Amino acid sequence: MIWNSSAGRPRLVGLANIKNEAWIIKRWLERTSKIVDCIIVVDGGSTDGTVEILERHPAVHEIIRIPKGHDDRELLNLNRLLAAVRPLNPEWVLLLDADEIMDARLPGMLDDLLSRPGVGRYLFREITLWRSNQYYRVDKPERYMRIHSGFPSLLRYTPALKWVYPVSLKGYVYLLLTQRLWPPRFPLGHRELVGIAGSTVELGDVVKIHYHYADWDRAWCRRTRYAVWQAINYRKPMSELDDIVAWATRSLDEEGLKLAPVKPEWGVL
Repeated sequence: MIWNSSAGRPRLVGLANIKNEAWIIKRWLERTSKIVDCIIVVDGGSTDGTVEILERHPAVHEIIRIPKGHDDRELLNLNRLLAAVRPLNPEWVLLLDADEIMDARLPGMLDDLLSRPGVGRYLFREITLWRSNQYYRVDKPERYMRIHSGFPSLLRYTPALKWVYPVSLKGYVYLLLTQRLWPPRFPLGHRELVGIAGSTVELGDVVKIHYHYADWDRAWCRRTRYAVWQAINYRKPMSELDDIVAWATRSLDEEGLKLAPVKPEWGVL
């Protein structure tokens, strides 16, 4: 049943920061809407129909449209999501990216997980699909089958939740001197969530399915585009082009590649 404002406080709200995800967003909505009561997203200027798909889905409570030129402010956009969910005052929030689809078994576990006293955050194991939605990568588990403190996270909601950059004053000055930008730009993903109320529990048997590398041509395109964005925004000279290309393709390296078939119980879409 889709949550509405007359139903009182939502138990679980899904939050996502997205841009141009029409290739995956329908599948993401199909699974996520079975887990959460409603969804709030920040859209960073999609031009591929993503917003129109979101607008038609009954589980989407709010779409925050980011002005042109501000969509690369990851930390600001993540905190916009936390500000948007504050009036709803949910019991829990689920933080996701659009190319992350949760385990099909998770809805049946929620009553138990959300009722455990003292737990403030659940982390999940990442399963990285490779070149299709039929196989996932099992070599280099520290990279492709990891549990980490970023996305996805299932968090007990508190107004104290906030994303920050974990950098010292010395590090901040270093960024200013090397980038000559104001404000200095931090690498995407270099952020930390503070204000978590309770202990962290790792759910290694419950997976988040990462679709980024399932569409191989798209993965190449996105990694290369991101590397060029990095070079421009961090003012790297084009003489470092080889380094830029190497950075873009590092996560696509297939040396030592080992694949395993996905497990039916995960519900890969």
